[in-house]
Amino acid sequence: MKHYLCLMLVSFLFSCGKNDSLPDQQDPDTYVPPAAKSGTWRLMTFRDNLYIGDRTFFVLSQTAYIISGKNVYTYEPTLNKLVQIEDFPGGGERGGISFMSGNKGYYGIISSTNDTTSNKNLWELDPGTKKWLQKKDVGFDVNGVGSLMAAPNGNKVYVKGTGKPYVYSYEPITDEWKFVNRVNANSRYLYFIFYSYGNKILLDGEQAAGAWEMDLTTNLWTKKSSLNGLVGVPRPNWVSTDKCISLMGGFSAIPGNDLYEFNTNTEKWNLIPYTGGNGVVEGFTIGNKLYTVISPNFNRTEIWEYTF
Repeated sequence: MKHYLCLMLVSFLFSCGKNDSLPDQQDPDTYVPPAAKSGTWRLMTFRDNLYIGDRTFFVLSQTAYIISGKNVYTYEPTLNKLVQIEDFPGGGERGGISFMSGNKGYYGIISSTNDTTSNKNLWELDPGTKKWLQKKDVGFDVNGVGSLMAAPNGNKVYVKGTGKPYVYSYEPITDEWKFVNRVNANSRYLYFIFYSYGNKILLDGEQAAGAWEMDLTTNLWTKKSSLNGLVGVPRPNWVSTDKCISLMGGFSAIPGNDLYEFNTNTEKWNLIPYTGGNGVVEGFTIGNKLYTVISPNFNRTEIWEYTF
């Protein structure tokens, strides 16, 4: 079974040492990435005069869809190019929730620029036609719910906000939303990891918070000892079809500089040292590769690849 996680829909600053090998003056059409090596990062491609902010992602058939406001881009590793496609037709200007189910991608619940209001719209993307279809509005009050996290599992997608304890489910086939339950996690702590694997959903967060696990056959939550043993606060997680990745660090301007992968067999976190580019970092996985979309400044976007 494929595994999924959600994305907390805010960008974050990732700081690391300057990589002098960045091709600042090269043409992206003639740039050739270095050879891939296991356990290392490499710059794949870049676009100057392009800034993709407040991003969210889903991956369909080895193609990543990168959504920023109304702008939508695709990235295929085999083509190694960022390609802009038809604009997203929904409202809102920043943030949102994204997930995949079956062979379709979903995006919606978009915040206004001042973050005081949110739409409840949900849209479905057909990767064949690249066209969006509006679905039924989200079936719960999104005000004060915080950043929404999605964990697809089978024919359902489970959704939880960081600001409230309630869990909902969405079935794309029937286009129906349902209330599932609430988790009694301590509201003092930050839980940014909402991840589905097997018949479980993991809710994990900062080190002192411990973790919670929901059995999807009973819809009951069980408190677990902390699975991570990580230092600091987990940052937003990568939209992923097969891996759960989290950046650890505090909320200062210079957070931690390591990524962690959740091992579903051992239920432990494994360190992935980060030596990619500078800037605002978010990403996705395709196959056994991890990709980060980075904005070193407001005039450049880069895509880096990590080989496991």
